[in-house]
Amino acid sequence: MNTTLLRQEVRNTTPTRPKLLVPIDFTRDCLQALAYAANAAKALSAQVTMLAVLDVNCPTPPTGPVNESRLLASLRNEAAAKLAFLEQTYGRFVSIDSVVQIGRPNKVITEFAAEGGYEAIFMAKHFRGWFHRFCSKHTVERVVEKAPCAVQVLSPAMLRTERNLQPLLAARGLALNQA
Repeated sequence: MNTTLLRQEVRNTTPTRPKLLVPIDFTRDCLQALAYAANAAKALSAQVTMLAVLDVNCPTPPTGPVNESRLLASLRNEAAAKLAFLEQTYGRFVSIDSVVQIGRPNKVITEFAAEGGYEAIFMAKHFRGWFHRFCSKHTVERVVEKAPCAVQVLSPAMLRTERNLQPLLAARGLALNQA
């Protein structure tokens, strides 16, 4: 048997690490969801990817956007700096990386998860007023509808306990180490 073919077979049979995606907008709830996902990743020896999506689909003034490229560059640099800090903080405990993309959050998240082959998405649910809930869907609801993988929606109450993580992991054939 050719050694190149043998190496390729070994590579194909090597188990891959589970991949967890955490969309992050730097709110308190998203930072708690990141901590929650990092704990799960540590227990599962999983890879965590933080995804910051810059939604710059805002109305432009009649005179047109003023320095739109500079605004995008500034927002991207600010997000990258915050993500670098979080990578440094959590990188001591788990394998973590980050990505900044521009677009509609629900579309970017679902497409990124599909292209990257992620096993789960951990998202924090932000609570809005009754009028906002009545008039439009949350990003979380849209991601749940279109996601190519399991989505764990974390409310502030869920973020206080890890017992709620068990059903998601069990559905994916994974389990937390009970240490």
